[in-house]
Amino acid sequence: MVDGEMIDYGSFQFAAPAFSGVDWFVNACEAVGLGATSVYQAEAPFTSVDSKLRISLVRHPCSILEDCYTALVDGKPLQAWEPLSDLVTDDFESFVWDYLKYKRGFISGVFGTYQAGSVMRAEDMPWAAMEFFDSLGIEDLHPLDLPLSNYTLRPRMYWMSSLRRKVMEAEEEFCDRCEYW
Repeated sequence: MVDGEMIDYGSFQFAAPAFSGVDWFVNACEAVGLGATSVYQAEAPFTSVDSKLRISLVRHPCSILEDCYTALVDGKPLQAWEPLSDLVTDDFESFVWDYLKYKRGFISGVFGTYQAGSVMRAEDMPWAAMEFFDSLGIEDLHPLDLPLSNYTLRPRMYWMSSLRRKVMEAEEEFCDRCEYW
């Protein structure tokens, strides 16, 4: 896990793990006037015990595995997902099978450490953020025309349907809670 503090925006606190759209959300907060902060800071789990609303982001487990594999192959850090660096990286399919054998449920566990009162799915951006900011009374949402992060634009990995189904089963509670199918 990343050391540090979550981001306190005054009316709410925000923290989410890497590869879940953190950079987009932090930039969106800055664009609507909530203040600038470090993306690295946002990746630290909540440490405060005050009663402010805690917001976090989640992302489909298959997409998380794709980005973790790509980061490992590219030699980039995984932050909260670091324990996945022990998995085989010969090819994507082997990586996922290794995850199923040794780390099943791990993705749910990482997202669970953030203990947010409310979560938004990265796949629902920018609309989820716009609704949230509107609920805070922010009227000018035009700045949310920010381009989505590279993770939504890069080509996706090929998934055998049986392998994808096994990942969904391994993260079943999380998938049900966050309505991932």
